[in-house]
This record gives sequence, C-alpha cells and structure tokens, in this order.
Amino acid sequence: MFNTPFHPEDAEDFHGNIHEEAHKEMIQEFGREKPNQQWILTDYDVWARNPYYVGPDQPHPEDDSACEAAQFKKLSEDADRYYSNANERYYGNSD
Repeated sequence: MFNTPFHPEDAEDFHGNIHEEAHKEMIQEFGREKPNQQWILTDYDVWARNPYYVGPDQPHPEDDSACEAAQFKKLSEDADRYYSNANERYYGNSD
C-alpha cells in the first residue's frame, strides 16, 4: 500500500503497534516527572502504575472503597447515636 522501505534494524526496538509504544513512552516520561505518585493518568485517559515510584502502596485514584468505608462508619455511628437517644427518650435511661 505505502511505498515505505522497511529496515529490519528498525524492528529491534519496536514491540507493538505505534499506539502501544507511545503509551509506554508516555508512562516512562510522566513517571520520571512525578516519582512520588504511584498512579499516572496518561493522555489515553488510562491510569498506569508509575515505574519510578518507590514507597507504600497508594489506592487507585478511581477506587472509592476507602471513602465508602469511611461513609459506612459515619452512618453506623450516626445510627447508634440515634437509637441510643431514642432509647433514652423512650425508656428514660441511657442504656
């Protein structure tokens, strides 16, 4: 289709299609720029682990489980407080 010469020596560094190679290079570049972040958001709108990050695991930026756990704990505490106050009003004691 295209009359572009192919040189076998060009293929030695090439390990996928051009988009895969661009994405890998982007992760490397962004990782070098931000070595303190475990997760990198690339221009492909994909989160990738930073190969240069050294440190404790950080939650995935789209993982809401920590937030959900905190909300559940607060709701549980609020419910306990509500029922404790309701029992106190109904029974007249703080049990």
